[in-house]
Amino acid sequence: MYQLVYDGSFEGFLTTYHHYSNGVDLEEVVNKRVNPTYQPSIFSIDVTTDLDKAEEIVSIIRKKSDKLLQKVYLAYLCDRANIEMTVFRYIDMDRGWDDLRNDVVIEIEKNIHNLFSERHKMLGFLRFSEMKDGVMLGFISPKNNILPLLGGHFKKRFGHNRWVIVDKVRRFVTYYDGKKLSHGELGWLGDLEYSKREQEIRDSWKKFFDSIAIKERISYERQRGKVPLWVRDGMIEFH
Repeated sequence: MYQLVYDGSFEGFLTTYHHYSNGVDLEEVVNKRVNPTYQPSIFSIDVTTDLDKAEEIVSIIRKKSDKLLQKVYLAYLCDRANIEMTVFRYIDMDRGWDDLRNDVVIEIEKNIHNLFSERHKMLGFLRFSEMKDGVMLGFISPKNNILPLLGGHFKKRFGHNRWVIVDKVRRFVTYYDGKKLSHGELGWLGDLEYSKREQEIRDSWKKFFDSIAIKERISYERQRGKVPLWVRDGMIEFH
């Protein structure tokens, strides 16, 4: 029983499925981005991402259904341990990808629902800060890999600005230069320098946040319910 280890990219995921579909006796799939401290076994195989093999799998899935390919990609973004095995079984189905009587379909739909639920929350909680060079910068630390699902929304909302969203967990960035969206790995950010206006806004917002608080009614338990800890990373009022 082999353990297949891939780099966390979608192309790497599809390459791993290529191994699986060719009869590898598979026990576990490890996403190195999700689980960088995994313990390899003597049966571990490091999968080298192969774009040709990935494209071959895309073609196979598309012949079944374009909607299936979309569902596979969304399920891949759900960073749950060993979800790959469920997605592989989903791809292997000949039909019935929406049949909620099937346990595999139920698992896929549940994870995609959680993915979009987290995305929806992040659209409201994400904060941007204006940097010295005019770029708007925001940080997130999501449970799922929702960054690819955020760019389109903020392009429409802040299409006149240059902005960057950084996923601190996966070290990915989405960047909008005023014309097009780009995605890539996070390099070195360096020392962050806020604009003068940004610092004034931050100071004013903190004073406002503190001034409206009624100490006698503070409930940290309720606060965590309304604003979970995992969304607070880039929120001015919690720093």
